[in-house]
Amino acid sequence: MALIEWLAGLCQEIADRFARPIGLVLIFLFLTIGPGVFPLRINNTLATLLEEGTAEEATDRAIKATFGDLDEVVILVYHHPDLFTPAHLAVVKEMTEKIAAIDGVRDVFSLASTPFFRTVREGDETVLHTAPLLDTIPTAPAALARLRDDALGNRLYVKNIISPDGQTAALNIIFAPATDPFRKEAIVREIRRLMREQKRPPGGRFELTGMHVFMEFTGTTMVRDVELFSVLSLGVLFLALLFLFRSVAMAGIGLLTALVANGLLFISLHLLGRDLSISTTPVPAITMGLTLAYALHFLVAKHEGTLDDPHEVQEMFVGAFFSGLTSVVGFLSLCLNAIPTLQDFGLYAAIGTFFAGWSALFVTYPLLKLVRHRPHPRFARRFKFLLRFATARYRGLILSVAVLFLLAGGLILRMEVETDYYQYYLSSSPMTRAVDFVNRTIGGQYPIVVELDAGGADRVLDPAVLGFLERFKAEFEPVAGVDKVITWLDLLEEAVRAFDDRPPAGWYADAAKVAQAALVVQDASPALNGYYVSPNRDKTLLFVRTSHINSARFRAIHRGIEAFLAREAPPGLAWKVGGTYLRCVVSADRMAVSQFEGTFWEIIVLFSSAWFIIRSVRLTVIAFLANLLPIFGVYGLLSLLGETLNMGTTMIAAVSLGIGVDDTIHYVVRYLAAYRKHGKVVASTKEVIRSTGVSMFLAASMIAVAFLTLSFSTIKPIFQLGVYTVVTMALCFAANMLLVPVLITWWMGRE
Repeated sequence: MALIEWLAGLCQEIADRFARPIGLVLIFLFLTIGPGVFPLRINNTLATLLEEGTAEEATDRAIKATFGDLDEVVILVYHHPDLFTPAHLAVVKEMTEKIAAIDGVRDVFSLASTPFFRTVREGDETVLHTAPLLDTIPTAPAALARLRDDALGNRLYVKNIISPDGQTAALNIIFAPATDPFRKEAIVREIRRLMREQKRPPGGRFELTGMHVFMEFTGTTMVRDVELFSVLSLGVLFLALLFLFRSVAMAGIGLLTALVANGLLFISLHLLGRDLSISTTPVPAITMGLTLAYALHFLVAKHEGTLDDPHEVQEMFVGAFFSGLTSVVGFLSLCLNAIPTLQDFGLYAAIGTFFAGWSALFVTYPLLKLVRHRPHPRFARRFKFLLRFATARYRGLILSVAVLFLLAGGLILRMEVETDYYQYYLSSSPMTRAVDFVNRTIGGQYPIVVELDAGGADRVLDPAVLGFLERFKAEFEPVAGVDKVITWLDLLEEAVRAFDDRPPAGWYADAAKVAQAALVVQDASPALNGYYVSPNRDKTLLFVRTSHINSARFRAIHRGIEAFLAREAPPGLAWKVGGTYLRCVVSADRMAVSQFEGTFWEIIVLFSSAWFIIRSVRLTVIAFLANLLPIFGVYGLLSLLGETLNMGTTMIAAVSLGIGVDDTIHYVVRYLAAYRKHGKVVASTKEVIRSTGVSMFLAASMIAVAFLTLSFSTIKPIFQLGVYTVVTMALCFAANMLLVPVLITWWMGRE
């Protein structure tokens, strides 16, 4: 503790003697480096959700090396009740051509580009045609009706590039191999631009979906949310400070401190070449809340007229330094996590916490010394009395509630680890509406891919392998959540249907017919053929399209596929099951579990650090309980509300612990100082409530306000983090001001 007091004293001396040079350096930084921070960029590429170095990544890369990025398909649909008219079909054809010309797009499969196998009599000969249906758009009603019948009669087309009712056409957009993640998001933006610019008849409707579309939309939404949060929280916090202190100068200093801390955070990230992502978006709110929490101790002291008291200032510096140090160490402990995005969150939050404490010490304190403000020594006197009265009169009730919260922690075991990207947005969101529409018309956008290795050239042509493809399709197309299964056999069968409308069952036993069909498909569209069979035909790909389903259901389908392959695959057939979305849900579930594991290590590091400094097992245990019980209470509430453990809900614990421990440390530091002065436990707890009760309440309130602005987000994990962190902050304050003094009086008073 002596070392902390010495370091805090050194900081106070620097703040007293070098305030002006520090201010000049800050002005220089913001004028020279600050402009480079804008425009704000959030890295929300799909790569931020994917773990590296895992078995799933190795499988995914191996499949992509042979068959490309079919599993990262982007789907653009065009809908009109009277789709099969020249004007609407022209829109489909024009958009296919425009998107295919975008750099980074490998293929676009639609009615205008996918081969259609049909035989035509030309003189005395029957000629096979493979041109797409929209190669030439007819104008005669009879020809258009026949075109519609052809499209809806093609089993490969339906629920792939045309809806069963013939009112919606889909463009399946495939990226070129090794396209940079940022380029993929840029391609999505180019497609959106083409959608806006494309002339179409009245009533025509575009919708765009797919994982990369989800991430691009999320990134755009997050940039808007961060800007909204910043403006909204700054405005609300300024008004709150103005209402409390009745001073524009005091409110302005609090607001300026928050701006400086966040500005230094963004400058640091800019210099480190780092961007925000979906997991680190809350960091600015954390930084702003913590900054005001630290600054409010000085603001309240100025308002009460105690900022000129050297002993009071020393205790505030010690409390701010100690609490800031423990919070930084706690957040840094999250960097021990194996998942990169969680490491980023720990690092960014630690940087933000450092600048929050630094700004309070070297911006708030020096500026307040320059401000004239009439003291209010009786500020919130009744509130302090109520706190002291509650801790003296209702100890039994307070301890009973604490036990109830402890028991509520057991409800965490009832919560399932589950990620549902579809539910990341509220039902009113454009992203949700687009996904719903595409699911209803075309089908799912989240595929599982299966690579079958027959073990030799042309072995995929074997009737046993083709028969297995048929059984696989029959097994999984009826499964709930699976919209369509596409195999190489489907392509071969469409080629055969050009000559025989109803191929007999088991037609693929005829080796000559299979070889002829394979040649037709290869000649008609080498690109399409290449997505389903390898060049020497030793491997084939099965494409399982699923609709919006949560990670638990998606992984159940995955397990079902693995079990079926193990049970039914012909001898000598090897397989790999993968897909980018499978990696996404596996990574997301692991992130949720790892976030909890990271929080466990955060607890160990935080309270080990606290014990090392204060050297009191009892005070450390009390601080431990004061921070864990509110978290237990909130997760008990989440369990009762039927929420699951995902990236949003598991982050609540790490954030609340990192922030909530601040007030606990302030309380402990003040208690130790008061105990050295009075030598009595009860008198010391009353002294702490008198000196810091108001500032701790206001700090918790300001943090709650900062996080409450997150509830305006349409991204559900951010919304959940905002709302439930507010609840946790309220409970943390109650624990620090009610439970901690009761436990200290009950336990420490026995010494």
